[in-house]
Amino acid sequence: MFVKKSLYTLEVQSNKHKMNTEINLTELEKQVLEVIANGDEFDNMPTQCLVNIQEETEIPTKILRGVLSSLEQKNAIVVGWFDEKRKCFSIPQ
Repeated sequence: MFVKKSLYTLEVQSNKHKMNTEINLTELEKQVLEVIANGDEFDNMPTQCLVNIQEETEIPTKILRGVLSSLEQKNAIVVGWFDEKRKCFSIPQ
């Protein structure tokens, strides 16, 4: 769930985690972060793999890759791997 506190503050909440940060986000970035925030627990971080993000958001692949890259540049997510074939994205705590 996302709660906008002010123009640039976003509170991200999942079942086990709460993160407050001040970043400027687009609507697509908010949508993707919401999916990741509600993902599985991996290394004590809410995590979601690329395929699941695509399925839940229905954002076209090229656009989604741009959104994920932007979130990584803003330090809103970290990128890793579940295994050799599945890239995953996590919200750092």
